[in-house]
Amino acid sequence: FSGENGMLGVVILIISLYVIIGVLEYACAFQTVIDAMLGSNLAKSPQGGEIMLAASMTLLTSIMGGAQDPAILTMGPIYNRVGQELNLHPYRRANLLDGFSNSLPVSIPFLSCYIFLTSQLTTGYDFVAPLSVMEIATGMIYPICLFVILIASILTGWGRTFEGPNGE
Repeated sequence: FSGENGMLGVVILIISLYVIIGVLEYACAFQTVIDAMLGSNLAKSPQGGEIMLAASMTLLTSIMGGAQDPAILTMGPIYNRVGQELNLHPYRRANLLDGFSNSLPVSIPFLSCYIFLTSQLTTGYDFVAPLSVMEIATGMIYPICLFVILIASILTGWGRTFEGPNGE
């Protein structure tokens, strides 16, 4: 019971998010965003399209306080449709979607919910010195390295594959 009770907030958040996504889909908001992205100058090349997708995912995850699940659920349909138009392989789309949501946005000290939670969890104990949000953010090496590697892969084309006929 305690496990189910502890997850109730997350379940309500995800259900609410699906309702919001449904409303946005019904109101053609996703299609408007997709049309704007595909109509931009960046979408004229796979590299530009990936830069645009990376920036949008990083921005949305940052706005959502570094929470990856809501950002991935929201941007997933957009990534899929824009990536299909650019013929980016589904693996590439999925890796960029997940990678950018788990990179820089989770380490921004004044936005990330994870940094605030970690900072709060270290206070109130005699055997642990409280950590400031800046100490935690500067110690988050993996998200920063992941961001740099993903940007390098976009700029150099490293690992970029395209979708062929029948999804090959």
